[in-house]
Amino acid sequence: MQTRSTTTATGVPDSARSHAHAQELLNALADAEHQQDRWTLLSYQERGTRWACWLALLDLVVAPCLGVWLIVTAAGPFRLWVVLIGAALFLPAGFAGALYPRCRTDHRQVRQLARQAARAEQEAHDRFEDLVSTVWDREPETPMGPAERRPSVLR
Repeated sequence: MQTRSTTTATGVPDSARSHAHAQELLNALADAEHQQDRWTLLSYQERGTRWACWLALLDLVVAPCLGVWLIVTAAGPFRLWVVLIGAALFLPAGFAGALYPRCRTDHRQVRQLARQAARAEQEAHDRFEDLVSTVWDREPETPMGPAERRPSVLR
């Protein structure tokens, strides 16, 4: 028995064409997965920077107020300790004041990168879907199904 190899109109064997299509699909799928992983990591980083900004703002606003309240209302035998704790709460406000603008800038940059990654991920998935539909459309239509796509056997 012999098998007959089919060729395209350009003289390229069907097996080479199928291999090229398969390689193209694998590359598109790998790119789509890479873009999805990148977007996932950036979305986690965006959430982390958002929390850091809220904590810096909390430290900037609440800690000094609590520190001043402790200093003003300190009474009793532990007054010195309460005043020291109040001062300790009041002092970090300067650090938080310096950190908050930087934190907001970082959050904006990460949010922008996450949006770009989401667009890139969507484009990669769209390219993969287009490629799948294009390759699917290139396959010959046969009434008998996939079995007819195998090389015919000559007797």
